[in-house]
Amino acid sequence: MSVGISIEHLTKVFVKDKNQFRAVDDVHLSVNKGELVTFLGPSGCGKTTLLRMIAGFETPTAGRIRFDDRDVTEIMVNKRDIGFVFQNYALFPHMTIFDNVAYGPRARKLAEATIQQKVNYSLALVGLPTVAARYPNQLSGGEQQRIALARVLAMGPQVLLMDEPLSNLDAKLRIQMRIEIRRIQKQLGLTCLYVTHDQKEALTLADRIVVMNKGRVEQVDSPFGLYANPATLFVADFIGQANVLQGIVRDSTEKSVTVDLFEKTYAVRALPDIRYQAGKLVSLVVRPESLRLGPVGGDSIAGCVQLRTFVGDRLEYEVTLPDGRMIHVEEPYMTNTPVWNEGDQVGVIVSAPDIVALPD
Repeated sequence: MSVGISIEHLTKVFVKDKNQFRAVDDVHLSVNKGELVTFLGPSGCGKTTLLRMIAGFETPTAGRIRFDDRDVTEIMVNKRDIGFVFQNYALFPHMTIFDNVAYGPRARKLAEATIQQKVNYSLALVGLPTVAARYPNQLSGGEQQRIALARVLAMGPQVLLMDEPLSNLDAKLRIQMRIEIRRIQKQLGLTCLYVTHDQKEALTLADRIVVMNKGRVEQVDSPFGLYANPATLFVADFIGQANVLQGIVRDSTEKSVTVDLFEKTYAVRALPDIRYQAGKLVSLVVRPESLRLGPVGGDSIAGCVQLRTFVGDRLEYEVTLPDGRMIHVEEPYMTNTPVWNEGDQVGVIVSAPDIVALPD
């Protein structure tokens, strides 16, 4: 049975040579039962340290951790009823796959018939019911990662914790394993916390994403919410690709901001609870797919194509604007799609409702 998780003002300070480093800084978060939440951010942002505190591998400097109403902050790892999947699989090379998966249930001194049942069920769950007699070195990287997951599932944890579990796999295997992890998590209704620096992984797996930077939480939202409504420039730049342009505010309402951009006026989206001041500069977050290229003129912004890249399903362009700024444009490719060449003068067509205004 899964549990909800409450993280209350959690802080971790490391001390080295009398210098203090605040790896996690006053993180407050609630995770619902059966929810898959990813911790996303660059290396050193604190996401792994946060996960290790939830697991019990690190002791918080301050704050509390609760599984439902149970305070587990000072409880040993083996008493928290968690499963932890590591980046490097951590399989025992001298043991068969059966014995690897059976290791946890045997440590709990369960009956052999019960162990057999748990191992068979877990191997079937990860799609490898016939490999019990093999050894880890006889399996591919993707299969070894599935066995690492099966070993955790055989323990019947209330919480599943995963730390960059797919980072050692090639791109195709990562995609396959993302699908498998999500399928298994949904099937079992497990509460899952998943650490990654890969934004595609976070977007495809998560019910919600926690974006971290320098030990603090920048924003928590659904994948759709983060991508469409980034609360900070850091989030806008880290989630997907973003062009950031500078406009001047004319006026604003609760839902939109009217801005001047390259001598044209656009009504773009406003963020909730933000006050925009007329005459002030504002950052405009423009996703590459919200732009189109066409002939110069009309409501378009004049630009010049510097680079064109064809990647099969889409065309990608680097285009300079009147102020010399370079923007990235992506257009879906079909046989009748106009193709622009380096040096072409083009008009950049802006989809104003897709643009988000962030105060400077």
